[in-house]
Amino acid sequence: MAAFAVVGAQAQEQERKGDLKVMTYNIRFATMKDGPNAWIYRKDASVAMINEQKPDVFAMQEVLFKQKKYLDVMLFEDYQGVGVGRENGKKKGEHTTIHWNKNTLNMLDWGTLWLSDTPEKPSVGWDAWHPRTFTWALLEKKDSGKKFYFVNVHLDHAGGQAQKNGLALAKQKMDEMNVNGYPVVMVGDFNVTPDNPIVGEFNSVMKNAKQHAESVDTEESFNQWGERFLTLDYVFFDGFSKCHSYDVITEKYAEKEWISDHFPVTSELTF
Repeated sequence: MAAFAVVGAQAQEQERKGDLKVMTYNIRFATMKDGPNAWIYRKDASVAMINEQKPDVFAMQEVLFKQKKYLDVMLFEDYQGVGVGRENGKKKGEHTTIHWNKNTLNMLDWGTLWLSDTPEKPSVGWDAWHPRTFTWALLEKKDSGKKFYFVNVHLDHAGGQAQKNGLALAKQKMDEMNVNGYPVVMVGDFNVTPDNPIVGEFNSVMKNAKQHAESVDTEESFNQWGERFLTLDYVFFDGFSKCHSYDVITEKYAEKEWISDHFPVTSELTF
């Protein structure tokens, strides 16, 4: 089995297209209320998935500090991660994290902002049920020196105004920050389906990988442990010449039927 896994990973690397592989993955926060799907039973599957997919950079949502700490240790050979807790800007509450491959990328700068009228400090915005954040990173390709922004957004699950204003705020802040006009990838769990006007409007602001990729996976990204399936997770981009693929990763890892209540989503891009 080990030999098969290595061959599969090598084949995947050979088939890879584009300059950059990105991923977004809501890992589902750690709670024993999930029973057989609790984090302690699927954490190894998440590590296996990341090691096989080998993204250059990936975003995760709902990450508690102990989950980030575990993944930082298990992925240390290739990846490093950043992010803060939404409750206090330190370790408390869910994190929107960014991990980058140290072999292919340099981290130049990063930060976390809150989706509210006071984005510089922990806060709840508009009609949101919880504090919501986005984390951004300025990264550089080691082989070419090309720079780009990678943004991880986690919108509220219920507040419609918070969803609309939060996404607009994330885009506004990145526009203000990006004075050099670098390419931008904005990913995350938007907590809205593609028929929501929020997504429709954003399709005219940035390119939706699911609409622009040469190869498009039609699977839904949210699975609710197999009970219902919806698209809630997105990859948007701007400033790249081509999007080669949009894939929803539905494979089993470490013999787990579900590695989270969301499937990871990947895309490959060319500058």
